[in-house]
Amino acid sequence: MIALHREIPVLSLPDTAGRSVSTWDYKQERPLVLIFAADDPTTLGAFAARHEDYRAANAMLLGIVSGGSPQRFDMPFPVLVDRDGAATTRYTGGKPEVLVTDAFGVLEGRFDARRPEHDRILALLSALEMRCPECGVAEWPADDA
Repeated sequence: MIALHREIPVLSLPDTAGRSVSTWDYKQERPLVLIFAADDPTTLGAFAARHEDYRAANAMLLGIVSGGSPQRFDMPFPVLVDRDGAATTRYTGGKPEVLVTDAFGVLEGRFDARRPEHDRILALLSALEMRCPECGVAEWPADDA
């Protein structure tokens, strides 16, 4: 498993249509929320229901499902297929988890995917945006002291 505050290895997997998608595609662009959902589409549905909140937080959602044949998922974000479960094992130890990285690919949060705490994840994303002015904060408040 990947330790907090360390850069994650690049993850490249096919989406449900067979196109390759990589975390590298989003590096230095925006934070990532990687939803390792195992074979439970209801987990992805919980994130789909809050997709607009994540977009407003400037985050990119990527769902990762394990299993043999890819199903078609009607989600507002890419769903990647980890056919043999190797990526899920490498990134989460095989557990359904949500990993949150900053825009530079550094792992900043780990959450249980079976009970997603959207408010905590969104608060973390907000804190990540505040870290660098060039990533979303127009101007730091003036110090009047």
